[in-house]
Amino acid sequence: FDVFTDGIFTEEVQADSITLNYTLANPENYGISSFTPTYGTYSVEEMKKDYARNQELLAQLHSFQYDLLDEDQQVTYDILDDLLSTDLDLDTYALYDEVLSATTGLQAQLPVLLAEFNFYDKQDVRDYIDLLKTTDSYFEQICEFQRQKSEAGLFMSDTTADDVIDQCEQFIKDPESNYLLSIFNDKIESFDFTKEEQSSLIAENKAAVLEHVIPAYENLIATLKELKGTGKNDGGLCNFEHGKTYYEYLLKQSTGSSRTPDEVKKLLEN
Repeated sequence: FDVFTDGIFTEEVQADSITLNYTLANPENYGISSFTPTYGTYSVEEMKKDYARNQELLAQLHSFQYDLLDEDQQVTYDILDDLLSTDLDLDTYALYDEVLSATTGLQAQLPVLLAEFNFYDKQDVRDYIDLLKTTDSYFEQICEFQRQKSEAGLFMSDTTADDVIDQCEQFIKDPESNYLLSIFNDKIESFDFTKEEQSSLIAENKAAVLEHVIPAYENLIATLKELKGTGKNDGGLCNFEHGKTYYEYLLKQSTGSSRTPDEVKKLLEN
């Protein structure tokens, strides 16, 4: 059972570079000796693969005899059972997922996550720059997902689109003074790079920001402007065909509670 759960951890922590960096200072201690910098994959196809994988893990979990596990293992079993059983059939709900939103969307959070990316050693600096170079390709996946949402009648409202666009424009309005440049320069000073190495890294980071990060945001802005007006619902998630069901799923997934929205509402009111 411990081998099984350790395997899940090792697999999940390698889903993307930010998860790995924020979780493990020394990945090699967990048998992770090489890792290609990535934000992961964002697509309907990938979501369906994740759903199928979770069903496989759930079947493997249920193959263990519960009463032979010790108390800690039983707690882990219960958590995994609840987590893996929560997933909806993504054939129906995949396009209900939304990674862009005002204030808390990916477009707002990613710069903060990158600014706080941990540089434990020199390799982390190298991996960070390589990760930045994949930003435009990752954002293109998000743009394609938004196009699919639009075609399915599930695109965001104009108000939300305007908010997301505004946040993106604020982030890139002065590329040469973008804070990802100054923060990087400050962070690498703590390493014993030679002056030549430091100058080279600063130049490479600047190129990555200007040639990959900024264009990624420009592409997202252009895509949202193109799709703006195709949203058919200004009343929130509950007004989509399966919106209330999907909201119930999000509530359980996000809180770990099996309470209904009405029960949670009463708790909040109390």
